[in-house]
Amino acid sequence: WMQQAAYHTLHHTLAHSVLFGSYEFLKRSILHELHHGDNDIESGHDSESAYLGGSYLAGFALAGGLAGQLQHLVSHYTESMTFESGITSTKLAHRLVIPRAPAVRPLLMAFPPSAIGFIAFEYGKNL
Repeated sequence: WMQQAAYHTLHHTLAHSVLFGSYEFLKRSILHELHHGDNDIESGHDSESAYLGGSYLAGFALAGGLAGQLQHLVSHYTESMTFESGITSTKLAHRLVIPRAPAVRPLLMAFPPSAIGFIAFEYGKNL
């Protein structure tokens, strides 16, 4: 059971790290492009909470949707990797089974809910 607990911890840690880490990276990259040449951003005074227009909505949605797709990929591979146990003589042998690539439709369908969730997060955190 310890191996299963470690596996599940690793699976969820990787998936959520990719989700939130890639969202922050993509969001900052997109906002930087939106503000290319803006004195507030270049001087280090990132006041993204003051920018809640349509272009920011699209930036949050794009970053959130792409992050959701990346998280779906990581989750697919880490969830599908199983350790098949077999007893050979007196020791336990483990063989890693690598899954097939995920289907395209579920990968594409990961975009909308993640985009909506991160839009809600960005706008809700300022309330």
